Amino acid sequence: MFTDAGSVPLKRNLYIGLEGEDVAERQDLLNVLADIIDHLGASELAKLEADGKFGPATVDRVKEFQSRNELDADGVIGPETDAEMDSLWIRVLIRHHQISIQN
Repeated sequence: MFTDAGSVPLKRNLYIGLEGEDVAERQDLLNVLADIIDHLGASELAKLEADGKFGPATVDRVKEFQSRNELDADGVIGPETDAEMDSLWIRVLIRHHQISIQN
């Protein structure tokens, strides 16, 4: 789950076949990061259904995210991928906060 303060730390590696709220939270975060204008999280794939099921579409999105962020594109959300996702989310929040202050 992600909030204005960041996202909840990953408690387990996420990979194809797993189901749960943590999968849905990371699917949501991948969707948010896909909307980033710059190259860091941008995606050309369709938005994920945040259904909590780590299926082929989620694997594809994770691999794309990993490739674009110079990570091992194995389709697994482990500590490195999770940290990069959180880092990007924090950058988005900082950018949003800076824009809010300027306006």
